[in-house]
Amino acid sequence: METVEKAGINGIVTAAASVALFGAGATVVPPMMNMTMPLYAYLFLGGAVSSLITDGLHLFMKDEIPVSKKANDRTSVIAGLAINAVVFAGLLEVVDDSIARDFGRMAALGVGAGSEWIAASGYTYLKEKMYI
Repeated sequence: METVEKAGINGIVTAAASVALFGAGATVVPPMMNMTMPLYAYLFLGGAVSSLITDGLHLFMKDEIPVSKKANDRTSVIAGLAINAVVFAGLLEVVDDSIARDFGRMAALGVGAGSEWIAASGYTYLKEKMYI
């Protein structure tokens, strides 16, 4: 259950970052879909999926450390930052390479890594304080 909770937090952070960067009115047509959707919704889904991937890998590699303590493990944090950075930048690239080019690919990598760091740290804090 922790994996799903943190995935939701990562999705929210990623969506908030996209609204801050591109505005709430930005829309995209995702690959293999015949519909327009808000960019923040697309990136919410991407943030949640990338978090599920990183936390799945974390549990596979370090099953003795729960997801709520992941922010305290250097290897898991570095792997999570790298995977989320690549997924965020990749999603921008896949949906419309002009978005990634105009925004800047290094900036996209930074936002992806930052959203994972904020989500992992925030989730650890919320779990330690027993808010969730």
